[in-house]
Amino acid sequence: MSSLSKLWLVVIAEPDAPVAEVDWFAELEALGRGDVAALARIRRLVTSQLARMGAYAAREAWDDLAQEVVVRVWRAHRDGRVREASALPGFVRTTTRNAFIDWTRKHGREVDLPDEAVVANADAQGERPLDPAIQQALRNALSTLSDRHREVVERIYLENLSYDETAAALNRPRGTINRLQREAILALRAQLLSGDR
Repeated sequence: MSSLSKLWLVVIAEPDAPVAEVDWFAELEALGRGDVAALARIRRLVTSQLARMGAYAAREAWDDLAQEVVVRVWRAHRDGRVREASALPGFVRTTTRNAFIDWTRKHGREVDLPDEAVVANADAQGERPLDPAIQQALRNALSTLSDRHREVVERIYLENLSYDETAAALNRPRGTINRLQREAILALRAQLLSGDR
């Protein structure tokens, strides 16, 4: 896996916990009660699926697509169509893919999406090559970081240095490196997965 691919997976990952460790049924129940944080976490899951599909043709419609998928997923949960919490990320992936395909047809756009089984398997293995458009978007986002944030990200993710090695190379305390890395990933996530790209 390339260094940019590793960085991309970190950027689009759920910041609170790995997807497998999130109780998505509890999140959906909280969403049903109007919990804004649950909505944000579920939308982030949907947006990460759009990004993994390389759905940049619909970039201006991501907010609408994400909202549509969240509603579909919540209704499926409410109606008991998703019986196991572990199946929910796959259901979200399929629902997101279908919503994007519907959008492309409605707007007369041609897209070449990878086979869903290939994407799911490659994502699980961490081996899917990073789309050139995503690579460029990631490089552009990196260029917007402050020098301090960018050098930490480059050392850790592009040069594959450990946090301790990065701290030594940059002559900064390990705690500062941890903080700069967290801030940089949040900034990259905000830029790449928001509607303002």
